[in-house]
Amino acid sequence: MTESHDPTAAAGSADMWGRYWRAGPLHSCACAFRGNYQGATAAFWNQQFALLPERSLVVDVGTGNGAIPLLAKAVAEARGTSFAIHGVDLADIDPIAAIKDGERQFAGIRFHPRTSLTALPFDDGSVDMVSGQFAIEYAPLDAAVTEVARVLGARGRAAFVLHSRDSVILTTTAEQLESCRLILDDSDFFARARALAALLAAAKTPEQRQALIGNARADAARQLLNQAAQAIGERAANVTTPDLLQSAITQVTGTLRAASVWGEARCNEYLQSCEAALRDERQRLLDLDAAALSRVDAEHLLERFRRIGYQHCQLAQLEHAPGVLLGWTLCVERRDE
Repeated sequence: MTESHDPTAAAGSADMWGRYWRAGPLHSCACAFRGNYQGATAAFWNQQFALLPERSLVVDVGTGNGAIPLLAKAVAEARGTSFAIHGVDLADIDPIAAIKDGERQFAGIRFHPRTSLTALPFDDGSVDMVSGQFAIEYAPLDAAVTEVARVLGARGRAAFVLHSRDSVILTTTAEQLESCRLILDDSDFFARARALAALLAAAKTPEQRQALIGNARADAARQLLNQAAQAIGERAANVTTPDLLQSAITQVTGTLRAASVWGEARCNEYLQSCEAALRDERQRLLDLDAAALSRVDAEHLLERFRRIGYQHCQLAQLEHAPGVLLGWTLCVERRDE
């Protein structure tokens, strides 16, 4: 999740990400993977954890709901050993409560909520591996690299999956940001829905509902909402990721149908919560877009590690499927004699 030089901005971002993780997704690519990471992503992490000696101390930064710690735990168990696994996140995470069967799944894994990547609660040189998927690039990089190097010391290694500006994720992000703009700004969809819901909620009897037919105020509210819904529907039919658009239409349609039973207050509360969740989603997408690295950016990050003694560094592309770029992988190791 995003870390900022501005404490107020960092606190707001942490709150937003905390709400996201407590809603229960295992990771930030919930639309791409039904369970934990699979395919090339899982293969990359399995390879990294397989290089560790028994009983290694593993620290996963920007851990969210613990997807990477679960992969590390599975690798250790397959070898008949265990790692001391810790997950760190600036957000107020609680994977054990957020994930189904979390107490069993995360047994032996310790999480550190409200903990910055730039101030890790581990002694100098005590960590065997620092991992992070879509994590370090969100942080102030100089401070993050310095802190990772501090806890790794001379013997540890680090591996990261990083957002790439050329990835399918960034293509999807741009499309989703345009959808958010249409719903939240251009169409004012939720405000128009609240206006119509208020009229429908007040019509408790068949006679009152009949009176809304031909009512100038109701007709105007309905026309405005229909215009917005039409624009959203047309976009949904012409994008590759229509989920945000379809969800908004479903939320509004369901509210209007239930308005006479729910009443105005409940309709308002629900629609406001839907709008707030979408605003959170837009901010997460903006954070992602700001964090994504070009090849030059990724090479600069690699050079930060080289300058402080990590001469064994490898930067590569990670493909979700053939020809479908997911991001960069960066592996660094000092290998001091």
